[in-house]
Amino acid sequence: AHTAAGAGLWAARAGLPRPDADERRPRAAALEALDRVGAADLADRLPQTLPPGSRQRVALARALACQPRLLLLAEPPPRPPPAALP
Repeated sequence: AHTAAGAGLWAARAGLPRPDADERRPRAAALEALDRVGAADLADRLPQTLPPGSRQRVALARALACQPRLLLLAEPPPRPPPAALP
C-alpha cells in the first residue's frame, strides 16, 4: 500500500492523472458498449462462462468500446432482442 500511495504522490506532483480516474473511463465505455448490444447484465461475468450467443455479443461490445470508425465482421452479428429494437 505504501508503494501505491507513493506512486500517487509522485504522479500528482508531476501533474499526471490519478490512476483510478483512468480506470473509470474504459469501464464506463465498456458498460455503455455492453448496453448497446443488449448485454449489460453480463458485465460482471467472464466471457468463457457464457453461452456462444452471449459470448458473441460481448466480443462485439469489446470491439465497439474502442469506438472504431469501421468495423469488419467475419459473420453477421447476432440479432438483438426485440426489446432492444427502436
